[in-house]
Amino acid sequence: MSSRPCELVAEAPAAFADRPTARIVGVLFVIATATAIVGGALAEEALTRWNDVSRAEACFRVVAVTADTHESERTLAVVRRFLEAVGRHDVDAILASMTDDAVYENFGDDVDRGRHEGHSAIRTAFEAVFAAYPDCRSDTDELFASGDRCCYCWTMRWTEADGSEASSCGTDVFVVRDGRVASKKTFE
Repeated sequence: MSSRPCELVAEAPAAFADRPTARIVGVLFVIATATAIVGGALAEEALTRWNDVSRAEACFRVVAVTADTHESERTLAVVRRFLEAVGRHDVDAILASMTDDAVYENFGDDVDRGRHEGHSAIRTAFEAVFAAYPDCRSDTDELFASGDRCCYCWTMRWTEADGSEASSCGTDVFVVRDGRVASKKTFE
């Protein structure tokens, strides 16, 4: 049995076939993180011990056993503060919760697509979203952290120009540094 990330990642789509594509991105992030945290020998032992579950599920268990709980809790607190600012459409608070050299990347095809480096570019991206979707709001589907990394699965809802409701699902992967968001990658 091997514990190399590429082999574990190859198994993830089958293990999580009932999840939307954006959710699989979050799963792949956790699998790669689990393997990096525990290293080859420990991951191998854990995967052997839990031979009654899928390898992807075993990786989730390894993360739960080995992650630095305190750092993970701090990371979750930072990301929750960031998400609350987004929910209020408070661009100043969003930027205050990000490092000066923060990078925000949206890999989807929306008004904020692309790479945004630094507060000025990030401000422009968020202002574009709030202008395009003035009543947008996000529901948290899943939120979990491992050390300084956090995965946030969401459903965004808004009203179209014709009055109909619309929604989009996605996953954000955050990196937290010194109590602020240093990186946010959005997959829609």
